[in-house]
Amino acid sequence: MAPSYAATGVRGLVPAIPTTSPAAYTCGLVTLWRLLVHLHSAGLLCGNVRALQAEVLRSYLACWPLPPCGCSRHRLSYKRMNQYPSTSESLLDVGQRLFAKRGYDASSVRDITSAAGANLGAVTYHFGSKDALYQAVLERALVPLRETIAATAHLTGPALDRVEAVLRAMFAYLGDHPELPRLIVQQLAAGTELPPVIAATMQANIGVMTGLIQEGQRDGTIRKGNPQLLALSFGGQPIFLALIGHALKQAVGLDPTDPAARKALVDSLVTLVRAGLQSTKEDPS
Repeated sequence: MAPSYAATGVRGLVPAIPTTSPAAYTCGLVTLWRLLVHLHSAGLLCGNVRALQAEVLRSYLACWPLPPCGCSRHRLSYKRMNQYPSTSESLLDVGQRLFAKRGYDASSVRDITSAAGANLGAVTYHFGSKDALYQAVLERALVPLRETIAATAHLTGPALDRVEAVLRAMFAYLGDHPELPRLIVQQLAAGTELPPVIAATMQANIGVMTGLIQEGQRDGTIRKGNPQLLALSFGGQPIFLALIGHALKQAVGLDPTDPAARKALVDSLVTLVRAGLQSTKEDPS
């Protein structure tokens, strides 16, 4: 039976990496990193390779006679190293920004890795392909929104109040993630088949909002009408505001990034939606 290198302890895998120069240290540490990946691929390394890599790095840093630059005045802080975003997070951040600005086809792997400060093979190493990175970008942006809408819709209270709560939650999320609407519009403008995560998010969100409308129609607080069309009518408001925010500032001097202006705008739209959905005595039976 092949030995399990993880079981022998990571200190046995730590070679005598030279610390006489930054280049020698970097080369040695990358070699160790790759060794772990190869051992894992060959089935000779049990456990999570990422966790083991981190453990080896911690072990090595703990037993350094010198910092990697060969300078005795300062030691490299592993905690300080972890304050910086990982390569995969940097690729996701840059990928989202470029995909939203240029679209999928116009955002090259070279552009993404260059802006992320990573080598050209980083996308393949961390995600497998450019398409897989794109899917990961979409999932990171859309899944929390989908979960937020679902959780808000299932709060207690009248259906119309929960419609307002969903609207405000969407406004808040899109305000914190201004690239998301542009990312979706770029995908829609491409005219290609929707990625599964976009299709699933749209289906889930429309379903949740439609269910809220139906609840309100059953208890008489929301007016009659096609519940799905009514849900689309109010659900599109936050996305529309996010898309035209920059134009509003230029055209009419209304800056949605200003907290006071944004609050007034959101309050106005929420009031309009509530008035449009609220049942009245004149509603047909």
